[in-house]
Amino acid sequence: MTGAFAWIGRLAEWIGQWIPQVKHLECTDIAVTITRGSVVRVRSPGLVVLWPFWTSYYCRPGNIQTCIPPTKTLTTADGRTVVAGVMVRYEFDRSEESVVRALIETDSVEDSLADEVCAVLCALITSKTFSELMEDRTAINRSLTGRISTQLSQYGVRVLRAQLADLGQCINLNHTGGRPGVNYEEDEE
Repeated sequence: MTGAFAWIGRLAEWIGQWIPQVKHLECTDIAVTITRGSVVRVRSPGLVVLWPFWTSYYCRPGNIQTCIPPTKTLTTADGRTVVAGVMVRYEFDRSEESVVRALIETDSVEDSLADEVCAVLCALITSKTFSELMEDRTAINRSLTGRISTQLSQYGVRVLRAQLADLGQCINLNHTGGRPGVNYEEDEE
């Protein structure tokens, strides 16, 4: 019975594409519309009226946010194994070019930011000795902020602050091989 009436739902959906929609864009968000598949328009806070059959609407929070990627096990320049983590506080730049970078040119901004932050963290930790990392944390944090800011600007992001959140010596244990549920011992007969 439900399959027989599925066409009614599809018909209602098709008719709904021809009725204008009103979206309310908050001042905390950034948004764009794409009309006819290629005309990109950055939207300002307020009401946005669009025709769903030929306009797509993309919106995300643009206010201050924090990125804390997973900690990484790295080796310092003097050969010590350390675990290191970083915290980055950022916001999205409101310029048209930056909004387009964040919403159109990047598929998953959060994943891209985490990847870039991890790359900068790895480069910094592996280029310094453990004592250099421990001596002047303020200088390390300033260096991190500058390097991460440079990397994240390509995504329309303005870095407000970056700092080492975790740093300590560790022993790295990696478990390789085997799969859960598979018994590799030979059966005795």
